[in-house]
Amino acid sequence: NLDMNFSFVVSKTKTSTASNKQKLAPNNPIRIALGFKKQEVIRIKGSSLSNLFNGEAYFKKIPADTVVEVKQLANKRFRVKIGSQYKIMKGPVRMSTVSDTGYITIINYQNRPAWNYKLNDNTFLGTVEVISEDGKLRAVNELLMEDYLKGMAEVSNDELPEKMKAIIVAARSYATYYMTQAQK
Repeated sequence: NLDMNFSFVVSKTKTSTASNKQKLAPNNPIRIALGFKKQEVIRIKGSSLSNLFNGEAYFKKIPADTVVEVKQLANKRFRVKIGSQYKIMKGPVRMSTVSDTGYITIINYQNRPAWNYKLNDNTFLGTVEVISEDGKLRAVNELLMEDYLKGMAEVSNDELPEKMKAIIVAARSYATYYMTQAQK
């Protein structure tokens, strides 16, 4: 039973109005942190062929459903295990599927909705990045704003259309605020 916290990751410094507008461009991603508490290892896999990166540098292609295990080392580097191979990386470790319809699963993440414990919301569109923060491993999901809004768990398909629209507008406003104004 893992305890997760969600928060928006934004830069520590305020940005100018011009760069705020650039951040809100439709193709710019948002970053949502998934805070594992006291996790020594994060295990991820792609639903289709995926790219693995060491920081911004491409490392290698990972076949579908191949588990990538990331462990933090004492020197703030990462030990990455792919099958029986090990690689020490400076990081952060980033993984994204080659396919636009693919997703990344965080295997050791449990997020089961109260209304259906058979489900586990542990799959993510876009890129999953594993970072070190305050001595803990943390996963960050980087994806387009519209993809984030499409996957909101707060809205079920049987809600009234006007209620769904209101929730989406509020969510977009909240995300936009944390992307441009707040320092969180």
